Amino acid sequence: MSERETLVRVAVYHHSGDALEDVAVTLTDLASGTTADRALVFDPGRGGYVARGVPAGGYVLAVRSPRYDPDRRAVTVDEAGLDTIVVLGEPKLPFLFRGQVRVPFEPHPGMVGVALAPGPGKPVLQGLLDEAGRLGLTSVAVDEWVRREGILLFRSTDGKRDDGTLITRLRSLDGVAAAGAVVRLDGDAVSFLTGEVIAKFAEKTPVSVVTDLVESHGFALVGPVPPAEGTFLLRFRQPATYALLEAAAGLAEHDEVVWAEPNLVSTAVDDQQQQQPADFLYPAQWHLPAAGCPGAWQLTATHAGCDQQYGSPDLHIAVIDTGVDLGNADFIGAVSDGTSKVAGAFDFQNLIPGNDDRPGGHGTCCAGVCTAMTAAGEGCVGAAPNCRLIAVRRPSPGTELAYGDMYLWAGGLGAGITTTGFPAALPHGADIITSSFGYSAGLPISGRMKDVFDALTTSGRDGDGVLLFFSAGNNGRDLTLLRPWAAYTRTLAVAASTLRDDGVTEVRAAYSNHGGAGVVDVCAPSSSTLTADYDPPAEHAILTATDLTSADLLPDVPSQGATVTATAADAAAAAVSISVDSSAGFTAGDALVIGAPGTGGMEFTAVTAVPDATHLSVGRLRRGHSAGTAVLAGPATARSDFGGTSSAAPLAAGIAALVLTVRPDLTWAQVRDVLRESAVHIDEGNTDAIGRWRDENGRAATDPGFTGAFYSRWYGFGRIDAAAAVTAALALP
Repeated sequence: MSERETLVRVAVYHHSGDALEDVAVTLTDLASGTTADRALVFDPGRGGYVARGVPAGGYVLAVRSPRYDPDRRAVTVDEAGLDTIVVLGEPKLPFLFRGQVRVPFEPHPGMVGVALAPGPGKPVLQGLLDEAGRLGLTSVAVDEWVRREGILLFRSTDGKRDDGTLITRLRSLDGVAAAGAVVRLDGDAVSFLTGEVIAKFAEKTPVSVVTDLVESHGFALVGPVPPAEGTFLLRFRQPATYALLEAAAGLAEHDEVVWAEPNLVSTAVDDQQQQQPADFLYPAQWHLPAAGCPGAWQLTATHAGCDQQYGSPDLHIAVIDTGVDLGNADFIGAVSDGTSKVAGAFDFQNLIPGNDDRPGGHGTCCAGVCTAMTAAGEGCVGAAPNCRLIAVRRPSPGTELAYGDMYLWAGGLGAGITTTGFPAALPHGADIITSSFGYSAGLPISGRMKDVFDALTTSGRDGDGVLLFFSAGNNGRDLTLLRPWAAYTRTLAVAASTLRDDGVTEVRAAYSNHGGAGVVDVCAPSSSTLTADYDPPAEHAILTATDLTSADLLPDVPSQGATVTATAADAAAAAVSISVDSSAGFTAGDALVIGAPGTGGMEFTAVTAVPDATHLSVGRLRRGHSAGTAVLAGPATARSDFGGTSSAAPLAAGIAALVLTVRPDLTWAQVRDVLRESAVHIDEGNTDAIGRWRDENGRAATDPGFTGAFYSRWYGFGRIDAAAAVTAALALP
């Protein structure tokens, strides 16, 4: 394109925001006197319809499609060319103008937007709500973000287009700055009319002409609007119904009027940074970003409110396992609504309240991955830290009758069970249950457990169904008989993925079980091997809360620090001496972090002895550490060597809680489908006979007619993606 050659680009959108690539776009030269049209061609690289070498001058831009109302307007191509937007909509939709761009929109009959004046106070707000009720209006639920903007929405009970009486009455109330018909309602984006229009008139149009035109279309001239001369604020003499838009469109048809657009009230939407927990060990919890949790936390903050950014406190997650150490700091305290983190705890082995008698820390680890609380400078964090926990120790051994009763109790369906010592019904049964173990391995699922799972998914959660997550198992084999509860059609089986030693490429964890077609639902990030410790890029284990009596604990809140002056590395030695600026305050048994969590070269170890004022004896060191590296010690409540599908299942359960946080109305099957359909197809190039991806008809990539990856027996529908799942849930009708 030469220096003088001009470029015209027209981007065409449907009013929903989707780009349109199959419409006819033409320019007609007004000066040439010819009726010949210049067709614009869609250019994917520029994202619009393009024509090159268009001479400067006046044109008519026309956009046509058999599906939408056409658009036609005068445009000017100058020496810089032209770059403009066209918005199309289905026939007979109402429209408004933004400058000269005609924008169709879906109407909201009977809906009124109200903007509160600054500082209305509770009495004014209550008065508004009372008056709305007297007028036969009902409140429309909006995001917390919209409420914080001082905007309320009401709808007339008959759902008909408002005649203006309701708008007039609401606008007259004390503390109301504006009230009008709604022109946009999309999540956290709300716009409505105010009764005002801003209009720009052609240069040197006499004020007398402006006044006559304005009044002839039902407006009063309020005054000029700087900075552009010829721009005026107009006030509609009638209530702010859609009739205002018709009047503005009529005004815009006059040659003296450049444009006439409504002065809308609209919400502002902050582009927030992704939520980042302040927990001390979070930077080393690589599995949470890998599963898309930070993006999901941002979405929950925006759409459910900042008090639910890490999950809704109304949601209860039951961890059925070996029990949970409720003395761990990650489960002590209150969630955002002030209720206790722990909503219930029962030991079905001994039929006693609590989880004090535990055979190991496995259950605590699972609970940590799923829902460990977030706290500044303290410990680890789970996928859904603001949801409440129901801690359950399973019977070991236990009959299927006992197991079934336990699951029914956890899901809020235990009424009528008369076993001696059986706990009273929970005030709020679990919305989600996660279990990282196998039962009746080698046998198909029993009729008893089918009935239990059917009841939970049919009647639990007030008829929307409890979500049941099970680990796929760590045998590297087909799980259908090894994990019959996981393989059942009304539960979700979660396999494990991991990272290669490049720290990026996602692949199957070699130990993870697989299933037949449709058995595994999703996979989730977990450890690279079952014996892994946290040592990326070589090993990718999971950091999580654990029992306070476990070995190999990590510091929770750093309470003691020093600076390295010299270290040696000897992975085989029982103890290695490191030089520090001061060993004061350190004692044998302290858990250490050398280097900041999550940074390259950091590692976990423990003090074995304090030989003198400037040395610490520690367990093995994988590497040396440069002078100036921080050495931190503190109370130990976490571990760095968890993993397997035991970690993958509660991670997926926590992500399901984030989905329910923004869409608590979804059924268990809808949440399952959201998790499946939003999952990421990792490792698509694998050619393993079992693990290869197949299309919806079962064809592999090497088969004729392959239509694209759909399902893998290794990965199910893919690696779970929290942000994509929450986004998909928000898009559901």
